[in-house]
Amino acid sequence: MHRNCEIIGVASGWGAQQRGCEDGPESLYKKVALKSCKVEQKYLWEILYPLFQEKHQKNPPEQLLSLICELNCHLSQAVVNCMEKGYFPIVVGGDHSMALGTWAGVKEGLNKQGKLGLIWIDARMDSNIAGISSTFSWDSVPLASLLGCGDPSIFPKNIKSPVFSPDQICLIGVRKFESAEKELLERMNVKVFYMEDLKKKGFAEVMQEAIDIVSKNCDSYGVTLDMAVMDPKEAPGVAEPVNGGIVSTELFKMLNLVMNDKRLKAFEIAEFNPYRDRDERTACICLEILGRIMGHSKPVKE
Repeated sequence: MHRNCEIIGVASGWGAQQRGCEDGPESLYKKVALKSCKVEQKYLWEILYPLFQEKHQKNPPEQLLSLICELNCHLSQAVVNCMEKGYFPIVVGGDHSMALGTWAGVKEGLNKQGKLGLIWIDARMDSNIAGISSTFSWDSVPLASLLGCGDPSIFPKNIKSPVFSPDQICLIGVRKFESAEKELLERMNVKVFYMEDLKKKGFAEVMQEAIDIVSKNCDSYGVTLDMAVMDPKEAPGVAEPVNGGIVSTELFKMLNLVMNDKRLKAFEIAEFNPYRDRDERTACICLEILGRIMGHSKPVKE
């Protein structure tokens, strides 16, 4: 299914422990004309940049929150504007702290068109809470924040908390997490498919189950894809790689299930780090994903 898309780049790495993914959107934009990736230059690109100064470079996470909050405020409005113009929003990051702005914007953009679900494809749970987790960065908190947990100051004034209820969320591909995160999501009854579940049940089968879960009480859904969910041997260009992930052939089979689904209202790619990429392998996978969501690629045969 062909979609009229607007790609919104989020050039921020302030939420990540390892800098570099802030340059992911521009790096992909420069490669977007690659014919092999089937993404055409004519599509609208807008890249949002955080307001920062060089002095912020080594600041601790709590001093970077205002930058992230401000950027998410602009991002949510950019998504709303995109949808008001009749475009399908694809948000490309940038670290995953941008998810708060992306999905708050999608929810507002849908207005009264019904409830929104979200499939979160990631190696991590991204459900840390400041002061509780043993390690902390702002890209480790967005899912908990979307569920209304954690530091309320992360919410810009234009975003109301919570954005989602637990039954509207489903995680896929998780294989690295803290006990506090797992306890939080279990307590909230959020459905999590761990990497071992995908291997046992089948990748496409789990994706279909996830679609069914988030669509049960919702009229539409979105997908956020953290590139760290992939096997780093195939996709090394991510902020923080985690061994043993999804390979591209299985990922594309999973995406086959949403490519032509009219209930899909937005898509997000997070944590692409061009400085860690090798031979542009991760970049080409990102661009292939964009092509598939836009409707320019043929589905992978099962």
